[in-house]
Amino acid sequence: MRALLGLLLLAGAIYALAQGITSNQIRDGAITTPKIANGAVTIAKIGASGTPNSTTFLRGDGSWAAPPGGGGGPTIYSNAPNSDIAINSTSNVNLVSRSVDISAGTTVLLEVWYTIINNSGATATYTYRCSIGGITVDAADSTTHAASSTNRAVHYTVCRFSISSTTLTRIALQNERSAPGASNTGLTGAQAGRYAWQASASDLTGTQTVAMSIRSSSTTVTQTATVESWRLTVLPSNP
Repeated sequence: MRALLGLLLLAGAIYALAQGITSNQIRDGAITTPKIANGAVTIAKIGASGTPNSTTFLRGDGSWAAPPGGGGGPTIYSNAPNSDIAINSTSNVNLVSRSVDISAGTTVLLEVWYTIINNSGATATYTYRCSIGGITVDAADSTTHAASSTNRAVHYTVCRFSISSTTLTRIALQNERSAPGASNTGLTGAQAGRYAWQASASDLTGTQTVAMSIRSSSTTVTQTATVESWRLTVLPSNP
C-alpha cells in the first residue's frame, strides 16, 4: 500500500511539473530573497507604466516619471583635467562631446574651461561652436591670438540648449577669453565676450549628442587647447 501511495505521489508530482508549477503548488514563504539570483529581476520585468530612462524614477504608485520640479538633481559629468587637443584645423574639432536623453522642456547646460597655446609661429583667429544633433551656432573671435611658445589664453565657453518642445529648440553661446600671457601673471581681457544664438523647429527629443568645438583660421602647427575641466548639466522640465 505504501509503495502504491508513493507511486501516486510521484505521478502527481510529474504531472504538476508537466503542467507548469502554479502558485497553488508553492508553499507560502518558500521563495525567499536568497533564492533569487542577483540581477535576475531586470527593469523590463518590473510592471510599471511610463518609460524608464536617465531622466525618470520609479514612483510608489508603480509608474516611471520625471522628478517633480526638476527635483532629484541634474545629471552632471566632468572629465579629467589637462587634456591636450590639437586645434590646428579649419574644420571644427570637438573639445567636448556627449550623448544625452532629452524630452520636451529639457534644458542642457554645457560649460568648458580651457586654455589655448598658439605655438605655430603665426597669429590665429578662433571660432567657437555649440551643437546639438545637427543644429549649430558659431561665434568668432574679434581679435587674433598671438603666437608664443609659452603664453596661454584662458577661455570659458558656455552652451545653453533649451528644448522647449518638439518644434522649438534655442541655442545660446557665450565665450569669454583673456589675452595670451605668461604663467602666474594677471591676464587682461582680449576682447568683449562673444555671443550668438540659433533657433530650430526640428524635433530634438530623444537621444542627442551635444558638443562644444573650435576651429582655427590656420592649419599651421602647433596650436593646442588644453581642457582643464567641463561640466554638463541636464535639467528636466518643471511640472
